[in-house]
Amino acid sequence: MTILIRPATEADIPFILKGNQIIEEKSYEQVPNPLTAQRIKDEVLVADNPMAFIMVAEVDGEHAGFIIYSFYYLASEGQAIWLTNLYIDPFCRRSTIGKNMLNAMRNRHPHICGIYGAIAQGNTIARHFFSRVGAERYDDYRIYGAPLEYVMSVKS
Repeated sequence: MTILIRPATEADIPFILKGNQIIEEKSYEQVPNPLTAQRIKDEVLVADNPMAFIMVAEVDGEHAGFIIYSFYYLASEGQAIWLTNLYIDPFCRRSTIGKNMLNAMRNRHPHICGIYGAIAQGNTIARHFFSRVGAERYDDYRIYGAPLEYVMSVKS
């Protein structure tokens, strides 16, 4: 099994939109500004100052997942990553794809102090994944943070 984690391209947009739709359905919330192909192109892929970044996972040349993230700044610690979306195709769940994507994101940005994200209350799959990678729950909004030492120690 060959795993490749790489930056997204325009050819990945249909897969990203399909996965994002599945994520939105699991969030049980109305999405006021849904992700579109045009937004991905304009705000991420071709933007001079991207609003976010997208990395795609492939297994043996087939789409397996993606991760959408951006940065924010903690005055006490420095720059951190806000994980917006993490999607793993069902055929790859319970594999190392999610951990591989987190490691690739961390390796691409070695200066960050942490990785954080929020999980919709009903999304048990995401909650289970984050607990498996060592993330801790911070408050009632279900904000999780993954200790960098753990993320970096996961075997690919």
